[in-house]
Amino acid sequence: MNSETKCPKHTTGGGPCYCHAKQEVLPPCPFCGSTDLSKNLWSLNGGEVDAVECNGCYAGAPKESWIKRHKVVNEKPIFLPLNSKYYEAFHDGRKTEELRQYGPRWNEKTCQVGRAVVLSKGYGKHARLKGKVWRFFKQHGTLFGSGYQAAILDVYGTLDIEIACIGISEIEPFKTLI
Repeated sequence: MNSETKCPKHTTGGGPCYCHAKQEVLPPCPFCGSTDLSKNLWSLNGGEVDAVECNGCYAGAPKESWIKRHKVVNEKPIFLPLNSKYYEAFHDGRKTEELRQYGPRWNEKTCQVGRAVVLSKGYGKHARLKGKVWRFFKQHGTLFGSGYQAAILDVYGTLDIEIACIGISEIEPFKTLI
């Protein structure tokens, strides 16, 4: 659709609508991979922001976040070496969250939602899983349930620390080339 054509979705008083005023290439949908995208204006925090919506799976986000998510998805995966007990729990589907001490390595910037994760049984290359960060939060060790508190005490020896809780989804075997 060129900028002279009226958009069938939007009434603009005769001129081109916002979503067709400029044709720019946007990253594909980070969820379904579709390139069938629409640009719109969203009302947010008392103002309007540029937004992108996927016509395949109906995901949407402010344009800045859409582009940022694409960059996160294409970053180097987070590498999480685990002891056998925790690796097996991820492998069997009994575990979907990893706890690490919150700090420069494990925080909101390094563990962004959408970023790929490699779960490794120790540091070897033979037993690995892959997944994606689906949520992240920081919480004081004393605020976790008894099961997580026991694990925190086992690893860190205290509950008086901030913990990064990394939720991981789409866990599946990771094929390595040796």
